[in-house]
Amino acid sequence: MIAPHRENLMSWHRFFAAHAAVLVVSALSLASPYAYAGDTAAPSVPSNLRATSVSSTVVELRWKASTDNVKVTGYYVYLNDQPLGTTTRTAFTHSGLQSGTRYTYRVSAYDAASNHSAWTEPLAVTTSGTAPADTTAPTVPTGLTAAASSSTQINLKWNPSTDNVAVTGYYVYLNDK
Repeated sequence: MIAPHRENLMSWHRFFAAHAAVLVVSALSLASPYAYAGDTAAPSVPSNLRATSVSSTVVELRWKASTDNVKVTGYYVYLNDQPLGTTTRTAFTHSGLQSGTRYTYRVSAYDAASNHSAWTEPLAVTTSGTAPADTTAPTVPTGLTAAASSSTQINLKWNPSTDNVAVTGYYVYLNDK
């Protein structure tokens, strides 16, 4: 067995380390949003958001594509100001809905550099049929915190309630009144 020379082994390690670092940096550059560091322009706002089909349990949405100085990567779809999903198409199907219930949608475009367009105007859609009877009270809000923001104002925060139909608001009482 021939033992490698220490100098040759050290040279090989330096060569390997240098080339491995280049390969890692190259691979990261392809997958990283920082590869688009020069792109600071947000896509245009999607236009003409509309419901193309509405049933008692399904809403199909469509909109006109956004434009971008590089490329639009996809769209965020929000339901009642909460994230619902993403899509790369200019259409989205929302299923599993309650009949006779109102839903409000908004859409925003994004690109590979994480630039986001402004939101579309809200689109309110009511599914067909009769709304189910609401016989279940919402859950009690949890995590109530209060913080004084000035000598005359207190800001309250809490975790949202859930309900089988919808939470439409909260009553806030001061001294049990």
